[in-house]
Amino acid sequence: MGLVEYNDRPKFILNNNLHDNQGEIKLSTLDKRNPIAKAVRTALFASAAASLVVAPNTYAAEEEEEASEQRVTITGSRIKRTDIEGANPVTIITNEDIARTGVTNVGELLQRLPEVTGSPLSTTINNGGNGAVTIDLRGLNRTLTLVNGRRTPDGGDFQTIPAAMIERVEVLKDGASAVYGSDAIAGVVNIITRKDFTGMELTAQTSDFSNTDAGKQDQISLVVGSDSDRGHYLLGIDWSKQEGIFQSETPWDFMQNSFFFIDPDSLAQFGPLLQSQDPVNFNLSSFGSSRIQQGNFNLNGNTAFTALAGCGSVTTDRFADGSNTANYRCYNGSFLDPNNDSYNYAPVNYLQTPYERTNLFFEADYEINENHTFFTEMRVNQRISQQQLAPVPYDTQFDPGYQVDVLDATGAFVRTANGISGQNYYNPFNEDIIRSRRRMAESARIFTQDVTQFQYVAGINGYLTETWEYELSYNYGYRHRTDQDFGQYSGERLSLALGPSFLDATTGNVVCGTPTAPIADCVSLNLFGDTGTVTQEMLDYIQVTLVDQFTTEQEIYNGFVTGEMFELPGGTAGVSFGFEHQKLKTDFEPDSGKETESVTGNTGAGVGGVVTNQSIFAEFIFPVIDELELSLGVRDDDYSIGGSATSTQFGVKFRPLDTLLIRATVGESFRAPSTGELFSPAGDAFPQVQDPCNQANWANLDATQQANCIASGVADGGWVQSDSQLRARVGGNPDLNPETGESLTVGVAWNPDFIENFSVTVDYWDIEVDDIISSLSAGTLLANCANNGDCSTITRFPGGAIDSIAANNQNLGRREASGIDWNFRYSMETDIGSWRFNLLYSMLDNRTEFESATAEPWELAGTFDDVTIGGAFPEDKAQLAVDWSMGDFNVSYSLDFIGSIYQNLSFFGVNGEPPCSVDATDIATCYKVDSQIYHDLVGTYTIPDFGTRVTVGITNLTDEEPPFIDSGFNASTDPSTYRLFGQGWFLRLTHDF
Repeated sequence: MGLVEYNDRPKFILNNNLHDNQGEIKLSTLDKRNPIAKAVRTALFASAAASLVVAPNTYAAEEEEEASEQRVTITGSRIKRTDIEGANPVTIITNEDIARTGVTNVGELLQRLPEVTGSPLSTTINNGGNGAVTIDLRGLNRTLTLVNGRRTPDGGDFQTIPAAMIERVEVLKDGASAVYGSDAIAGVVNIITRKDFTGMELTAQTSDFSNTDAGKQDQISLVVGSDSDRGHYLLGIDWSKQEGIFQSETPWDFMQNSFFFIDPDSLAQFGPLLQSQDPVNFNLSSFGSSRIQQGNFNLNGNTAFTALAGCGSVTTDRFADGSNTANYRCYNGSFLDPNNDSYNYAPVNYLQTPYERTNLFFEADYEINENHTFFTEMRVNQRISQQQLAPVPYDTQFDPGYQVDVLDATGAFVRTANGISGQNYYNPFNEDIIRSRRRMAESARIFTQDVTQFQYVAGINGYLTETWEYELSYNYGYRHRTDQDFGQYSGERLSLALGPSFLDATTGNVVCGTPTAPIADCVSLNLFGDTGTVTQEMLDYIQVTLVDQFTTEQEIYNGFVTGEMFELPGGTAGVSFGFEHQKLKTDFEPDSGKETESVTGNTGAGVGGVVTNQSIFAEFIFPVIDELELSLGVRDDDYSIGGSATSTQFGVKFRPLDTLLIRATVGESFRAPSTGELFSPAGDAFPQVQDPCNQANWANLDATQQANCIASGVADGGWVQSDSQLRARVGGNPDLNPETGESLTVGVAWNPDFIENFSVTVDYWDIEVDDIISSLSAGTLLANCANNGDCSTITRFPGGAIDSIAANNQNLGRREASGIDWNFRYSMETDIGSWRFNLLYSMLDNRTEFESATAEPWELAGTFDDVTIGGAFPEDKAQLAVDWSMGDFNVSYSLDFIGSIYQNLSFFGVNGEPPCSVDATDIATCYKVDSQIYHDLVGTYTIPDFGTRVTVGITNLTDEEPPFIDSGFNASTDPSTYRLFGQGWFLRLTHDF
């Protein structure tokens, strides 16, 4: 996730013959050696394959021996086997399952899985989003995403993976570093593509929501596949476009206004009435940003406005004449007062961000001979996406301006600051402004991404002997992203425009400079007044478009062999061993204005570098007896940036009965620090946080805490904090060590013989990640200052106001998570059609955050986390799918259940203390968000003898509203967990040629 931009929210399968969709696959009788006899119809790949031809081997089996059970590979192992109900728990989602949902972005579909919690990126993340869509298993923020078992240059962006290319998705809910290396701590999401499709398939879909006038989504895809006697190829194109939805285009009050609770004691009584009643009468206050349209100004302590200067800052009423000092009064920044002066930023923020993307994909394989096959994959993605926040919250405390002297009440010099010259023509005070805050509502603040990605895979696989297979592959990926920030301003021009200026009596124009030293080609800037006082000419002079460049280049060489070793009482022992060489080159080049901190907005320098990794790995399977199988995996990784890691995993499968399987794995995982985490220079972030040393909280501090605040530079009595967001400086740390993890999974799979076609799996899982790479939260750092006197990370202005909070990356404490996953499946044939039932249920028992080695643990299970990685962690999540088919008709019903959570209130509680938890329901600052249930209904009709399928779906059938979350950063809710737009619908036409 990218840095949060300042101001928005002020707070911190398989083929049908293989069947089934949740981890157990029935295998047809296919070739054991699996020689692929298909042809590529293009000369390019034919010639490439010809260069790799080798003589046929004499050990090829006879044709009649080829009709045996196929051995397949499932995510979590490289060893093929016929029994794929392995020791590792795997959820499988088929292409048909995806089609039934109407979701065009598979990542957003996977985010609904019960095992996904936290706050992964999606296109409903506006502030902090970048158009990408990611997955976060277990809410640990440590999930590896693969395509056909291979890494991608995007690090797991599902915007590059169209639904049209997917055969199935395998979700491994277990640590797998012993197989895949770094990042696979919480699990692996592996996309398997449609390699065996033949014919032509054209799909067109449109969807929309009932409660908004925007947000339409359109998608068109074409897939073509063909066979010959020596190979196969598949070619596809997928185009999608999504309209944006502003918060102002939704019908819910809390999205129209920046509401906060002001009376926590009455939440239980009034909270449920939020959406149907007047919010102010139910203990809510609209409180936004101190950067307001009419301006908010600080003057020196010895100013002629001595009566007003003591209140910190002054402003006018909306639409008052800003050139008349008689209209100025103290700024009212009290969130307890519904009539406060703050700016409501909510309506102009996107809630659904727009994008347009095109994906091209090509796959082919060519039989060199009956023992060796050449294969290749190529994917090209292009995306343009956009976010829009409230207009620039221009603030000379952090942004460039005209340099002035800060004086105390006696007129003595204190320091210099960015502000507005007292000689500026538009300045009514005729005194230097030492801090100016103004919402530049005359122009929008827009962020766009133009992403181009290319990935090419080529390799050869086959048989060394009848029982030994091999694969050699080369994986190259390139990704380039150009970001543009619109609506930001040049520091050099701001300095001139806010400096001295005068009215030229001859021309009647306001001119920068002084009569004796005018500044040519400069336009003086008027910040004293409501929207409109900044003219288009002024904007044209100060505005700049900032351009950032991100480049990632990936090269991976991989090879492994797998085969049979020796016979054991339970069968043949299997082994796979191999090597991998990874090279990852990253480069971030921010706009030069950001590097030199000479523009408005978040600033910081670039970072880049090359990291290589050499890996060797091995896996073993030992069928000790018919009922017992043991497995072992080990991998050693050696990184060029220093450090190495050895990961192991041990598994056991025990089948005491034909209908009962007991399985378990225990393993070690790791995650190497990225180039950015290691070497990024300091950059800006603006978390929502309250300083315990502020004036409003001073009376709540004991004598020791007050003394610590004073020692850090705070005036006795505290400082006036009128800003909800404070500046943190975040950056890399070259001394980081890898994260290490341990995982345990124990489960059973039961297929009772007294209930036909019924099965249940139950898995207990426990994951612990140590040496987490992160930074201490701003709240923790401020609390450490007040409570312990550790203020080394806090930089203050004279008087105590926060300049910045240093929050560089560190190896901190650990994360723990545990729970139980259930899966019930049942199918039956009746006179009125075929039925299939599938229930997934995940119970989150523990999700504990140890922010540092000495910190008290924070229990996140059952809460909304606004302190650490963010997002909802419901204790209970479930999905029920019911599928009925008869003849040419198919109807699917699905239910998503999200359990209740507790959330902290933004302006109550103490920074640095553990957040709300389900066992702290008597705490007044904890507010319960009720459980949510969503219903979807989809029907498909296949037109006989015509090859066309018509699908109509209604999503969120009962039009459930999104829940209000007071501390929710985007739109006062959790866009990654809940559905935001009420009822929706989609129509899809698919034609097979």
